[in-house]
Amino acid sequence: MSFAISSDGARIFYTSVGQGEPLVLAHGTTHTWESWGDLGYIDGLKDRFQLILLDSRGHGQSDKPHAADAYAMTQQSDDVLAVVDQLGIDRFHFFGYSIGAVCGFHLAVRAPDRVQSLIAYGGDPYAPTSGYKQSIEQDLDVLRRGVRDWVDLMEEIGVFKQYPVPNERKERLLASDGEALVASILASTEDTGVSADLERLTMPCLLIAGQQAGGNDLARHAAHELPVADFVSIDGIGHAMVHARVILPYVNAFYERFAVVTGVTRPG
Repeated sequence: MSFAISSDGARIFYTSVGQGEPLVLAHGTTHTWESWGDLGYIDGLKDRFQLILLDSRGHGQSDKPHAADAYAMTQQSDDVLAVVDQLGIDRFHFFGYSIGAVCGFHLAVRAPDRVQSLIAYGGDPYAPTSGYKQSIEQDLDVLRRGVRDWVDLMEEIGVFKQYPVPNERKERLLASDGEALVASILASTEDTGVSADLERLTMPCLLIAGQQAGGNDLARHAAHELPVADFVSIDGIGHAMVHARVILPYVNAFYERFAVVTGVTRPG
């Protein structure tokens, strides 16, 4: 477990698990790197990849600036590059969830020679819609009152019941810096996206969306615009991060399909 220093001086926490080709896992807002373990992704991938797990700025053990401009996607993609550079890794695969997926698109545009493949789960390369901005207003209002109020809201509306999370994650949520989370969410509403550059992304891409999620159609559209991409819509789930048993069959099939292109070693 170590820290890398990003281009603006922020300390980014990371750890590495497993062996094989490097695969960066980037979590979503309010999560930390441990969420990948809570939901079975680490156990499901560590025998095939060297997993690079980081706490995105504003989360976990990484630095938590309170200014929204500190969370621009150019800066967050710099954070990833700082981590892989410190590890001496030139080329790597990338798997991001939600805002982590958005970061992956920006990273692939900025460093297409380094990103071997890209999996975007619950995120797309477009500027946020007005519907997205409206949908997070309640979250922002509650978070401004405090993280405890936000966790209580999630309990009240049944999110934790529909998508059960370990008590450890609730404890991590309650320990979050609410001002940093607000700043990161505000920054996401100002992202301009990278849709104009999709034709440059020639690495294999997989876009995954829950059928109940608002970004389903956007992810499908992006897959059509990308030169080499698959799209998967999963019935019965929304935007919330779900257990690896639901997602990894599609991930593994993607890596198998593009094994020659990506250089991923087949298991066994």
